[in-house]
Amino acid sequence: MTGVMEAFGQWEGAFLLFLQDVVRTPALTWLLTKITALGDAGWFWIFLTILFLVGKKYRVTGQVMALALLTDVLVVNLALKNIVCRVRPYDVIEGLAPVIERQIDWSFPSGHAASSLAAVTAIFLTVKSGWRYLPLALALTICFSRLYVGVHYPSDVLAGMVIGVLCGVAANVIWRRTFGSRRKGENR
Repeated sequence: MTGVMEAFGQWEGAFLLFLQDVVRTPALTWLLTKITALGDAGWFWIFLTILFLVGKKYRVTGQVMALALLTDVLVVNLALKNIVCRVRPYDVIEGLAPVIERQIDWSFPSGHAASSLAAVTAIFLTVKSGWRYLPLALALTICFSRLYVGVHYPSDVLAGMVIGVLCGVAANVIWRRTFGSRRKGENR
């Protein structure tokens, strides 16, 4: 099992160095550093949640998003990051240089990926109109940006995405079981 983990770790390091050495360009770096900042502390998703809570049409979406983001913070930031304690790739992979400031927390799982997918899953489960694909595109771009800027391993981002989806689904189930029978027909 150790050999498999080492091979996987080498693949992740090689992939991050590939992004750094082959994919990074000044224009793409400028764009992706701005996009990755949207996920800092989940502020964009919190802002979007507040917008949804204010309006009546998407209030249920805002409520489910708030619950999903709260669940995400508890699972990722308070629990998993402090249990796993994985160091950032730029501290381990020789030659990897992040293009944003060094992060102050642990690497696994990616909080940016988890909060993005938690929010987007809440949107997908409560909104049926086509605009829901716009936040999905942003969420996936934020996830990729964490690799591009050199602050996460691919497995950090993948785990964050899975955890985010699970938090969004859990929030939707909890909300539906608690409040759903009172508010049929909203957010369609």
